[in-house]
Amino acid sequence: MTRTQNSIRNAAFAFGGQIAVLLTQLLIRWSFVAYLTDDYLSLNGLFSNILTVLSLAELGVGTSIVFSLYRPIADNDTEKIKSLMRVYRLTYTAVGTAVLIVGLAITPFLPYLVDQMPDIPEIYVIFVMYVFNSAMTYFFSYKRSFLIANQQKYLTTAVSAAAQIVACAAEYCILRFTHDYIIYMICVISVTIIDNVIVTAIADAKYPFLRNKHVAKLDDGTSSEIKTNIRASLLHNIGGVVVNGTDNIIISRFVGFVYVGLYSNYHLIRAAVDSLLRPLFEAVTASFGNLSVEVADERRGEVFNRMFFAAAWLFGFSSIALAILSGPFVSLWLGDEYLVSVPVVLIIAVNFYFKGMRYPGIAAREAMGLFRYDKWKSIAEAATNIVVSILLARCYGVFGVLLGTLISSLATCFWIEPLVLYRHGFGRGLGKYFIRYGLYTAVTVAAGIITRLVCGAVELSPITSFVVKALICLTIPNVIFAAAYFRTSEFRYYVGLISSRFKNKSIGGK
Repeated sequence: MTRTQNSIRNAAFAFGGQIAVLLTQLLIRWSFVAYLTDDYLSLNGLFSNILTVLSLAELGVGTSIVFSLYRPIADNDTEKIKSLMRVYRLTYTAVGTAVLIVGLAITPFLPYLVDQMPDIPEIYVIFVMYVFNSAMTYFFSYKRSFLIANQQKYLTTAVSAAAQIVACAAEYCILRFTHDYIIYMICVISVTIIDNVIVTAIADAKYPFLRNKHVAKLDDGTSSEIKTNIRASLLHNIGGVVVNGTDNIIISRFVGFVYVGLYSNYHLIRAAVDSLLRPLFEAVTASFGNLSVEVADERRGEVFNRMFFAAAWLFGFSSIALAILSGPFVSLWLGDEYLVSVPVVLIIAVNFYFKGMRYPGIAAREAMGLFRYDKWKSIAEAATNIVVSILLARCYGVFGVLLGTLISSLATCFWIEPLVLYRHGFGRGLGKYFIRYGLYTAVTVAAGIITRLVCGAVELSPITSFVVKALICLTIPNVIFAAAYFRTSEFRYYVGLISSRFKNKSIGGK
């Protein structure tokens, strides 16, 4: 298959799989509210954040080794692939063990992370189960990553989505009929193990050489390159983990444990939409990596512009919908008592937009192996985020924490990441990049204001009002985007791509 076909297939599976996962997450979240106390909502968000911080033990190994796989996969160099996979397996076994040990070590210190400890029986046992579930993913993930590097992410997505659907049915029944969180976590851990075992079996069946015990030692040049990339990736991971994994911890400690649960509901919605869109860019990373070892800078720049345009459209439209529909959705889903203020909803949507606009650059950086050029950026981002979020949390609560996240991103990632990409990846200046960014953002803001004004005139019953507003959010922003961009080469490219797909299907049908 061509790179474009692989990307489309991976993206389609990613989107469909995430829809299934999203629906299961919404049902389970509702089950928490219906069959458990509110404290379990906050507990879930807090423990997930703590495990995100523990993921620093991964050290950026996955990204570094996946990048190293692109060339041997393109050259069909099975011996080099086997050597890399052996390093990957040994390293990830050590990482999983480290997560387990560190997680167990911090268990007695949980009260220091919570303003007021909730009255939940066996809370320490529950945290240990979270740690064990996280560690299990590392023991199996190296063969999953090989499939992804080989442009076959659709396989891992299909397995994970199927496992989530089965797990959702089991978890719902457990919560409804037993109200026992321990049994629920046993089910979660079991599904994690089964999912990874199946993916490993698929990789072994498709590529029998991965099971070969005779593996040559990795050459010194590749080992040195991997170590350099790992050191750079670790610093990138620090920034990502601190920015994305500490909000609930800061809210719990400086605002209040109860607010973790309220914010976590909105964060779940944002994360769910993000999980629908992010895989579309992750799906093309392997194809971009394959492309980058074969073509010139100009061609890579052209492909990146198309990815950037797609991000502007998808995250622009989605951020508008997130800002307008989050409140009404939470009201229908969980009840008015779980609503947060309008400023908090707006800052969630703004953060979502700026984070999404980074995805094309991150995908290109990982595919081209440009880890080392902006590695210190992540340390600056992490430090800024912690300091500013804590300071603002004392004055503005949850809004202040999220505003700190936005400030840290704009002060660092916003300009450093594209600077590195254009200078070292495409060999050109980034003036046109910021012109595009400004245009895309201005159009998004205008579309958002118009959409909000129209939705504000809707006064119907809650369910009918939500449906009408959803249709407005689906229609108006996309019409405005089409009117603003229809003359661009990127718009014409995607129209041609969609037209050719329908044409091919039509011919095949005949």
